[in-house]
Amino acid sequence: MNNNSPDTAPDSVRASVSDPIEREALDAVWRALAEAKPARYVDADASAAMLSVITAATTARARRRPSPLFGLAAAAALVMAVGFSARPGAWTTVTVPLADRAQITLPDGSEVDLDAGTTLRYRQDFRGWGWGAGARVRTVALEGSAFFKVVSAAQPFEVHSYNAVVRVLGTEFSVDARKDDQAGTMVAVAEGRVSVRGSGEADATVALTPGERSVVADAQETATAASSISVDRVAPWRTGGLVVIDEPLRQFVRAVERRYGVSITLPADRSVGERRATFYYPTAVPIERVLSDLATTQQLRWSRQADGYVFE
Repeated sequence: MNNNSPDTAPDSVRASVSDPIEREALDAVWRALAEAKPARYVDADASAAMLSVITAATTARARRRPSPLFGLAAAAALVMAVGFSARPGAWTTVTVPLADRAQITLPDGSEVDLDAGTTLRYRQDFRGWGWGAGARVRTVALEGSAFFKVVSAAQPFEVHSYNAVVRVLGTEFSVDARKDDQAGTMVAVAEGRVSVRGSGEADATVALTPGERSVVADAQETATAASSISVDRVAPWRTGGLVVIDEPLRQFVRAVERRYGVSITLPADRSVGERRATFYYPTAVPIERVLSDLATTQQLRWSRQADGYVFE
């Protein structure tokens, strides 16, 4: 079904933009064009492909019938053309190997701790296309687990995961978002105030304060109401710890694999992986202890094989 909504670009255009951040920026430009208010274009953070779309759309409108709006649209296209001449900052991608952790400093001085198997992307100086929203919103894209210490500034700071958006001004919080785990995006706050919403524009926003968390489930589009979490359990992996709170056993096993860089095989019975589990290790422990605890609580046995560990 073709999308003819004035709030988003046509499906044929959006399909060519795979990055969720760039797609949101593309829709922002399209909305501005539909409203034919040149001043709004200055606020659009868009991909270069949109320049040809805007030009084509302006030409098509002019051919249909002359209109006072044509002058506005043409002026808007000119403003966009000037904006596109200011190239955005290049994308920087940081990927942390398994069984490792890393700490980086972002262009604004904010610090980020990254857990094993995590990828973080951001633009140089947070500079998007032209003079758009990218100049006023500090945006990063996350796949994995990270703890942010965001420097306070007038420009909001946003973390985009595959299904959620986290927005702050300056605070300390963690985000866990691994699409392959099918666990959704979990946000927990250690200091300050954070807002969380699903990645859809109409999604409701949930506000979090220290000691609270919210989850945007994998199959849902809205964030859950705030629930309590001990501040010392926010991102325990930073000190080598591990935590899973009433979540599927398979999710905990994947976290153990990433932490220790090993392969772990659960029994073929899929129901075992769906069992609910809670484990908390505040500091680093030998993998053998983790496996023994898991086996004891789940009435399983484990053994070491040439290619990893096997439960039965």
